[in-house]
Amino acid sequence: MKRFFILLIFTINLLYASELTYEKAVQKGIKQNKPIMLVLVSNYCSWCNRFKKNILKDKDIKFRLDEEVITLIVNKSEDGYPKKFETSLVPTTFFIDPKNEEEIISQVGYANIENFKELLDDLKDMY
Repeated sequence: MKRFFILLIFTINLLYASELTYEKAVQKGIKQNKPIMLVLVSNYCSWCNRFKKNILKDKDIKFRLDEEVITLIVNKSEDGYPKKFETSLVPTTFFIDPKNEEEIISQVGYANIENFKELLDDLKDMY
């Protein structure tokens, strides 16, 4: 029983310690020489949910994101991102250069799979 509680505490600590913040994403992006993909969403946005479900979980896109960017999804009602990326429209996807924290390219609203792949291709040409 004691081992169970130790394992449970370890697991909980691991889950919270691995939570990616904007600051950690910047450091990771610099270290890995990858841009940050900051996606701003909100709780009651059906297009945000579709974007996360249909686009970000697509096998090909997920592979490319893992290889090409540092992915950070933030609820816009939280303070987990610089306010210079504030927007009233969600979902909004910003690709950010981690070295200077400036926007490289962005996409406002929902994009289908093909359009999102084109956006990733454009990013590759720009970064």
